[in-house]
Amino acid sequence: MNTVRIFQRNSSAPNDSRFKLFRVSEVPNGNRRGISLQEGSGLLSRRLSAHAQICSLLSRPEIAMSEYNPFLAPPTFEETPAADFVPNKEYPGIGRLAYFGWSVLFGIAFQLLLFIVDQAGLINSPESAIAIGGGVLLLNFICSVTIIVLRLQNMGMNGFWVLGLIVPILNLVIAVRLIAAPAGYADHKQLDTPGKILVGLMIGLMVAGLMLVFLVA
Repeated sequence: MNTVRIFQRNSSAPNDSRFKLFRVSEVPNGNRRGISLQEGSGLLSRRLSAHAQICSLLSRPEIAMSEYNPFLAPPTFEETPAADFVPNKEYPGIGRLAYFGWSVLFGIAFQLLLFIVDQAGLINSPESAIAIGGGVLLLNFICSVTIIVLRLQNMGMNGFWVLGLIVPILNLVIAVRLIAAPAGYADHKQLDTPGKILVGLMIGLMVAGLMLVFLVA
């Protein structure tokens, strides 16, 4: 008699045991029915395959710290790859973190440039002030439009949406998307965790600003 040991899930086993040991035997007279070696191998193969699928599912970041897997680290403010939402499609341009960084960098750089020009005494007449100030503002405008167009392309939108920033109400919607929307947002319409937090912060700041205006008025 050949004996093979395999493990099978058994929720009713005593002592909170999760597995039950089965004996596989070949009985020629057919009075006893065991599990053949082929059946046991197939069962074990299916168990291992299901276990691998569960491990793969629980390793995905979108279900981290959820009821499915409370042991993984919580999501961070890193950019969520667009492939998580729209597979097999790449989006050019820059992400929200790079957009925010370049915006701050350009703002500081142009303020510093104006300060240097003023301290150097290059602005000594109304004409020179208009010429130098206008040149700096034009350069700032070109850089700002460039990073906005790149950000729109990263969201899957046409770069001409930059013109919407001159339209009331629409400019607020576009500004929120520029800061909070992940890559490919125009296609998958889904905000990741950092995007939801950023939207909440911006709404809170706008509400606080309106309340402050009413209080002061």
